[in-house]
Amino acid sequence: RLNCWHRHEDFRSVTMANAEAFDAIIIGGGPAGLAAGIVLARNQLKVLLLEKHGLPRDKPCGEGIMPTGVALLDQLGVTNHLNNAELRPFQGISYFGPDGNIARADFREGVGLGIRRLELSRALYARACEIPDLEVRTRCTARLMDSDNMQVSVAVANRIAIAPLVIVADGLHSPIRRQLQLQERPGSYERWGARQHFEIPPWSSDVEVYFSDGLEAYVTPSGPCRVGVAFLWHRDRIKIKGGQALIPELLAQFPELERRLQECATSSSMAAIGPLQQRVVRRIRDGVVFLGDAGGYLDAITGEGISLALEGALCLEKTVVPVLKRHRTRPGEVVKVSELRQFERKTARSLRRYYRLTGIVLKLSCRPNWSRRVVRALHDNPVVFQHLLSANMGLVAPWRLSPTALWRFGWSLIWG
Repeated sequence: RLNCWHRHEDFRSVTMANAEAFDAIIIGGGPAGLAAGIVLARNQLKVLLLEKHGLPRDKPCGEGIMPTGVALLDQLGVTNHLNNAELRPFQGISYFGPDGNIARADFREGVGLGIRRLELSRALYARACEIPDLEVRTRCTARLMDSDNMQVSVAVANRIAIAPLVIVADGLHSPIRRQLQLQERPGSYERWGARQHFEIPPWSSDVEVYFSDGLEAYVTPSGPCRVGVAFLWHRDRIKIKGGQALIPELLAQFPELERRLQECATSSSMAAIGPLQQRVVRRIRDGVVFLGDAGGYLDAITGEGISLALEGALCLEKTVVPVLKRHRTRPGEVVKVSELRQFERKTARSLRRYYRLTGIVLKLSCRPNWSRRVVRALHDNPVVFQHLLSANMGLVAPWRLSPTALWRFGWSLIWG
């Protein structure tokens, strides 16, 4: 079992003739990396996936997958590997305002799924293991080596692997992003997230979102007798002690939720992550593509992270797979940026939508008076709320509402 990487100097004695050759190398075994491996390998490409931890792996993560994400899992062939005891369908979203107002709407497009992150990882890994051309190596850390514009070299343990393209999917705080000096300066939001699972039958068919001043709580049904509770907060506005007191202190900001959960046993370890906003100089360069959170991230407030990662992986099928197949006839040549432009253009559309809508919601979360107004206006205009849920998934334009609906929503927002 490969378990470590050594400094670049340790590889001077290793010749490229001894290197293992692949059509693509993927660094990172999260949802983005595993999905990318599935997509490439099912198209008869020889793929190596490297994950520094064991698989399946748990991580702090919002566990509500929107209907579009559920459809993407089906396209990847993952749905059949999911254990029904580790998931729970949900019909829509409920918002609980700081002043007690509640707004809710069902999805037009079907149901979402609350899936325990560990179960999602297990199902993706099981699907990946079915595909002969996909080799997954766990508990090994990879590092890109210097390239002379030929194959990209990856050092792992005491071996070298080469490929014309490396897909970097090593997560929010990507070491490869830092290694390549593509980490942009910090953004304007210092937001953190934490999660904990509680043993209690779900009391709602929705994902529930509770708003407070600079803080939100998300309750997702993730099994017949379990809910996941995730918190997102502005660290510069909410002073939290951390450690074992973190979850109790966060729960105390939501008295109704705290009362409901105070007698419940926990079914997972507390986990936290941050800062959430990560900026990248660019997502492609010669021989390298960044995918998922490694390619930059704003916030989890709109719940689209997993869906975006899966969508980006599936986009490889029509944009990058043909490029890699052409490179089989040009051995020793790295994939150029110009060959990755189509992938960049297609994924940029979804990313623009994500950043635009997430940015709007983030600004509202910083202004309690406006979050109260928005929840109240959505309560009065459920058709608008339902439309905005579809817009968040990229299925309709946010502004494509009837003039009457827009007028009523605007009136409620300003005067409601």
